[in-house]
Amino acid sequence: MDIFLYLRRLSWMVDSKRMKTTSNFRWLLSTFVLLYLMNQVNSQKKGAPHNLKCVTNNLQVWDCSWKLSGASRGVHEVCIENRSNSCYLLGKTNNKIPTLAPGDYEITVKPLHDFRGSISKFILNEKNVSFIPDTPEILNLSADFPTSTLHLKWNDKGSVFPHHSNVIWEIKILRKENVEVVKLVSLNKTDFFLPVT
Repeated sequence: MDIFLYLRRLSWMVDSKRMKTTSNFRWLLSTFVLLYLMNQVNSQKKGAPHNLKCVTNNLQVWDCSWKLSGASRGVHEVCIENRSNSCYLLGKTNNKIPTLAPGDYEITVKPLHDFRGSISKFILNEKNVSFIPDTPEILNLSADFPTSTLHLKWNDKGSVFPHHSNVIWEIKILRKENVEVVKLVSLNKTDFFLPVT
């Protein structure tokens, strides 16, 4: 009977050590995973470029910019996949690039002297580029007070666009005192008469 108790106690001690080892291994593994995830999050917070936006006002050059988290303001390498002369070194958070052919392009932005791996990748195509044309130039504005009509002629600089473009202009006439809308008209030509009532 003593042997049975001894073997049972020995078996219990081995099982207990096994459980401790398994428990310690699980704890160590979960700690490692947590530290890895925290490192990834912190490396993204510390200077990782994000929020890429591209705009154009003439459909020939795209002005692309991004934001940086934290205080990282050094030189960045910007690479555009599938282009000759595709990488640029920049000390600012924007870059002007010639218009890309239709399709998807992978843009990679990474700090040049940061070895923590805070690289950001973006997919860019012509559909993500906002077209914000220059403000039209008013050539002539005159009022016909007896008929409450404004005569407006402007130049939208549309001839600088490389492609045929349909542009619709929205014109608001506001009262100066309380900036209240008097008239709102959408037009697609550059010379018209606007009756104001």
